[in-house]
Amino acid sequence: MERKMKDSGIPWIGEIPEHWEICKLSNFLTQFTEKNHADKPLLSVTRDKGVILRGEKGDDDNHNVIPEDLSGYKHVLPGDFIINKMKSWQGSYGLTDFEGIVSPAYFTYHLNFTHKKFFSIALRSSAYIPFFSMFSKGIRVDQWDLIPEALKMFPFFVPPVAEQEQIASYLDEKCDEIDELIDVEQQMISDLESYRQAVINEAVTHGLNHNAPKKHSTIQGIKDIPSNWNEVNLLKVIYLRARLGWRGLKAEEYVDEGYPFLSAFNIVNNQLVWENLNFINQLRYDESPEIKLSLHDILIVKDGAGIGKCARVENMPLGESTVNSSLGVITVSDTLYYSYLYYFFLSTPFQDNVLFLKNGMGVPHLTQENLKSVRIPLPPVDEQRAIAKFLDGKCSEIDGLIQVKQEKIETLKQYRQSLIFEAVTGKTLITNNA
Repeated sequence: MERKMKDSGIPWIGEIPEHWEICKLSNFLTQFTEKNHADKPLLSVTRDKGVILRGEKGDDDNHNVIPEDLSGYKHVLPGDFIINKMKSWQGSYGLTDFEGIVSPAYFTYHLNFTHKKFFSIALRSSAYIPFFSMFSKGIRVDQWDLIPEALKMFPFFVPPVAEQEQIASYLDEKCDEIDELIDVEQQMISDLESYRQAVINEAVTHGLNHNAPKKHSTIQGIKDIPSNWNEVNLLKVIYLRARLGWRGLKAEEYVDEGYPFLSAFNIVNNQLVWENLNFINQLRYDESPEIKLSLHDILIVKDGAGIGKCARVENMPLGESTVNSSLGVITVSDTLYYSYLYYFFLSTPFQDNVLFLKNGMGVPHLTQENLKSVRIPLPPVDEQRAIAKFLDGKCSEIDGLIQVKQEKIETLKQYRQSLIFEAVTGKTLITNNA
């Protein structure tokens, strides 16, 4: 069935149905501020899920410290529209299903729109997110602020109410189907990650010969180890150093070219990523020679919520490099193969130790003092090398399978995004039989 179309006036949207209205977004929004409801639940506004209860799964966009006094936070009710003005250009806005409170920095609006479900689906689609980028300003890309008068300039394309209902119902059904497929793939990824963890645990605690004689282990979390293995205090077989007694850098001290200055953010999935780096000059680099990196060092996050994450220095593509105060640098002794230590750091027994540290203090730190009690199983060096080689191959195989699943999920998400875009801009004709 053909429909007459008209130009929307927006290049990336193109044509919309001729009978749809073109309104200003601000027509449906009334800004308000209501405070002094500190007893209400704290809400987050996220990129992927819109408005959720703070602390829920998916609350990965906002890591601001929560103040003790919440009386200045804004009170919102179900159906209100909330915008994280600093991250709206990423899609951090939406309608709330909850009564609660949000940051005083957020914009809050009452919504006057007949079919709120359609409004929410449409506005959070790829048809409208570019508007938030257009009207966000700032010096740093990650700190753009939405200008308050922006919503008066946003067009919003409004079909008749009956058509809004049809579109919302259609997208609910289709998106549920896609989400189910995504859930299946995500469960497979979770299963593969669990399998990889089990493989690592088995190899670094029992070796590759399952028939080898065993003896009792005194290491917490490890019942037994091969009888020809030793147990040693970690600090006896490593040299741990960190940036101590060294004043931090101010942002203006970073240089465009110089020595790479690695941080915890450069460890992604326990791999060292040589991207999004800061650089320091020769003078600052030479101030701390003890933490200059060498091949086969192990880097470990020693401060904050990410403690315990680690990576191997397998190459140094940008030449001589160093680390900031969030990372510890580990060099191993002759009796310890660096890759075996890396995999032991990934094992459950070691990570459980780290978890204990996380739970035992406000801001966790990994130091020589709290590593004194950590013991590790120590196979002969040749066996360590064999274990590491096996794990390199096995983990690479599992990671390849995970990558395939992740790519499939991304394809499904793109399909869902395209489906929504086509529907909320009228390019797909939705009928009761669709």
